[in-house]
Amino acid sequence: MILKKILASGLVIGCFAFNANEDFISIVKSKSSNYFNKIDRVKLELILNQPKYVPGDTIIIRSLYLKATDLKPVMGTQVVHVALFDQNGKIELTRFFSITNGVSTNKLVLPKELTTGKYTLLAFTEWMKNLDQALFYKQDFIVAGSKLLRKIVKDTIEFYPEGGRLLSGLPNNIAFRYSGQKERVTVSVKSSEGELAKLELKRDSVSIFKLTPVARKQYYVDLTGTTFLLPSQTEKGIAIDIKASKTETSIRLEKTDGLDLSEVYLLMFNSTGLIYQTKVDFNAKQVELLLPQNLPSGIKQMMVVDSNFTPWAERVLYSDSGPSAFLELNNLNSNYLTRQAVSMDLKIKSADGYQKAGSYFVRVLNADLFPNEEMLMDYLTFQSDISNTFGLKRKYANQVTINNYLITQTCPWFDWKKVIDNNLSMLHKHEEYMTLSGRAVYAANNQPIKDSTLLMFYLTHNLKGYETYATTKGTFSFPLVLSVNSNDQFFFTSSFKGNDGDEIKIKILDLDSMVKLNPKSNYVEEGIDPFFVYQSQRNSINNSYSFFLGQKTIQDSTFDANRPFEDELSGPDATVELTDFLQMPSMQEILKEIVKSVEYRKINGRHVVRVYTTLKKPNNHTGPLYIIDGQFTKNPEIFLSLKPTEVINIKLFKDSRKLFALGQLGSNGVIMVKTKRGKIINERNVIGFTGMLPRTDQPIFKERVNPSIPNLRSCLFWEGKGKFSDAELTHIQFNTSDDVGKFRLQLFGLLDNGISLFEEKVFEVKFAKN
Repeated sequence: MILKKILASGLVIGCFAFNANEDFISIVKSKSSNYFNKIDRVKLELILNQPKYVPGDTIIIRSLYLKATDLKPVMGTQVVHVALFDQNGKIELTRFFSITNGVSTNKLVLPKELTTGKYTLLAFTEWMKNLDQALFYKQDFIVAGSKLLRKIVKDTIEFYPEGGRLLSGLPNNIAFRYSGQKERVTVSVKSSEGELAKLELKRDSVSIFKLTPVARKQYYVDLTGTTFLLPSQTEKGIAIDIKASKTETSIRLEKTDGLDLSEVYLLMFNSTGLIYQTKVDFNAKQVELLLPQNLPSGIKQMMVVDSNFTPWAERVLYSDSGPSAFLELNNLNSNYLTRQAVSMDLKIKSADGYQKAGSYFVRVLNADLFPNEEMLMDYLTFQSDISNTFGLKRKYANQVTINNYLITQTCPWFDWKKVIDNNLSMLHKHEEYMTLSGRAVYAANNQPIKDSTLLMFYLTHNLKGYETYATTKGTFSFPLVLSVNSNDQFFFTSSFKGNDGDEIKIKILDLDSMVKLNPKSNYVEEGIDPFFVYQSQRNSINNSYSFFLGQKTIQDSTFDANRPFEDELSGPDATVELTDFLQMPSMQEILKEIVKSVEYRKINGRHVVRVYTTLKKPNNHTGPLYIIDGQFTKNPEIFLSLKPTEVINIKLFKDSRKLFALGQLGSNGVIMVKTKRGKIINERNVIGFTGMLPRTDQPIFKERVNPSIPNLRSCLFWEGKGKFSDAELTHIQFNTSDDVGKFRLQLFGLLDNGISLFEEKVFEVKFAKN
């Protein structure tokens, strides 16, 4: 007998008539509220300008950083970490960019040394490290070569019992997922007693098989002689059977024989916390519930637990109350000519007819170059809430296929044990600035430097310095509060108790070293890749017409690499032009005989150079900073090894008020040297620094192009930070290129109230005859 209970939202209160129920629910509400307030979950989405590139290409990235509860922007500035993995799971590069008030558009240049293959861009913030890595944003793309890539997947079948357990003696829904080379396969479901059924499986899809297993009997699936074991059975538990449609969702619960549970509760959570709860009365072996229709749309985590907070079944659900807003795109034609203006108007209307405000991102792709891109379910409202171990394509999505698919997924943001035990530790904090962390050791013996040693770092291209003190075992960490968006290098040195420190080595710590990506597929090259051919031809054409792009700048022979530092220090206090003096045999003699306020000695075999600054008396353990053709060093031997015949001039900085611009690094004076040929010094105390990814806030390819130059673009148009008005039409305009064929316009919208929208239109471009 099945006991059916129909629950409306108005009847929920009646479920809590007894004090025991009230106590249980109030505890769950309190604990779950603490949990969700503490995790303060966020969502990060990156969209690339196209799905395929060649080495050396520039990727344009539009990013959103939103609150999970309402999809509204996270205010303030946060640092986003980006890691690029190859198809073998090896990190090829790491980069960072800042995102302010929830949106950013940036450029990432791919190294020219990248090999052909599938790559994965993994993006996250420091705060996101507090939860499962499955919630990091992942985006696959191809770096193309002369050959097309074909994925090689070993035949595998995975099994997912609905509710999380395969229960003996009860009907179980088991989701089968086949991955392999064939589009469809036929498998046999067997036990030790023989074949039970044949089942046709479609590649990368979910098929449901109902099985009532006999206790202690092993079941398996045979695929052309290869055996795949079904999960082991559990003798006690509660089976779930969910039927979902557009109009209702029913849940049937059935407990195993002998399972005596006095109180069972069905709980449902989403990104905001507990959204539904009811007591389940097992007066019969089976109970069927009908969920209220007014539950929030989207992903939900369902738990079936007893009064002791023991979970007996769990399941991910999805419901959709239908679109509450619509995107209208007007005046886009189906056909255009090359180099013709494309103009359209956009607006968003709610279901009640009112126009809404929000933001949008639009890209226009060459559909002939990227023909196989099939859109998956929306990331912000679907993929970002589940483990997303494999994608579900939009064109196959309905209430039945979605909820069958969700049998295979989990909600990584939800941990029942941590909810109840209240032992969640948020070890990672919000990160407004990049952090440089590392360890300093003495170069002579690799031992950690002394505690409280002052470490000085200076970006020699961007003229920005930092000071910090070493702590336990030579470790240090400091925020890079001064933003740098270009490649640079840090010069570093140390000081202890006011004296120059011994020579040190710095090892920068990779704070993201625990981030891993396990490769799932291998790829082989076959056939000709039309995108690679297109890019190669386009680059050749662009190089051939480079004359019209503007003449290359001839390097100025009078360029002075020291000039930026000279300006930073407000000009030298003394300048020595060596052509004004008789030639000296060594730099030591020049310091002794010509440069005033500088003293040179050799003490116990050690070179000592002292600068008499205006506010600090020098000693034998504090030397100046040397800047030689724009390069920093504290090593007097490098300076003294210069040949006077190679030196044009020496400039001295001794005014302590000027030297303040360099902090402690310049407190003992600065000796600046310009040589005749631009000396390259062998300075070991430097660390390469890539800086933050540069922003690009303006639309790409919106402007008209030079009519004298062929114009070919795989991404015809890109705008990452568009705005919808709630009162006026939004106008978009761009020009077609010299490319002909079909183009796919994709529009991603996000309303100010957190509703996500998507629209795609296809148009064709034909050649314009003169």
